[in-house]
Amino acid sequence: MARDRHHEDYGKVEPSMPLFDHVERTPEFDRNARRADPFADSQLDPSSDEYRLMSILAKHRGREHPAPLASLRLAMNELTRMEWSERDIKALVETLRLDHNVKIGSRRSEPFGYFLCVDAEDVRVAIEPYTKQILSMLRVMHVFCSRAERLELAGQLRLVLEKGEDDGR
Repeated sequence: MARDRHHEDYGKVEPSMPLFDHVERTPEFDRNARRADPFADSQLDPSSDEYRLMSILAKHRGREHPAPLASLRLAMNELTRMEWSERDIKALVETLRLDHNVKIGSRRSEPFGYFLCVDAEDVRVAIEPYTKQILSMLRVMHVFCSRAERLELAGQLRLVLEKGEDDGR
């Protein structure tokens, strides 16, 4: 992946969060601060490249304002002075989603591209293709697997889903 090559040459990029020393911390303040910092709920420290991609995606909030994959690639090439492939960008988006719990949606119809989810409809649009893909794959599994194998798979899926609930997801 591109971020492994000469990663330290470009220094660490810090999030541009204002200092809130003068503000009283309330539950509402904490919710708003979490919204401002996409890594607030992450258990891991984001890399400088993850910050860079998030700074680009911050300008693409909501399903109506996606960033095309080619544009993200060109922007990352410019920011890092390294050559990123579309596969590298997809992998970095997946890292942001899975390792940092950032809700990044993608559109497979006009307008194409990646966007930060800002409301429930954005999330619905983002997960719809995954839902269709899962259901299609389950129909194929139905053809290949016996009832006993399907029940075993259902139990495994239940464990995976319950683990996600334990993580607070």
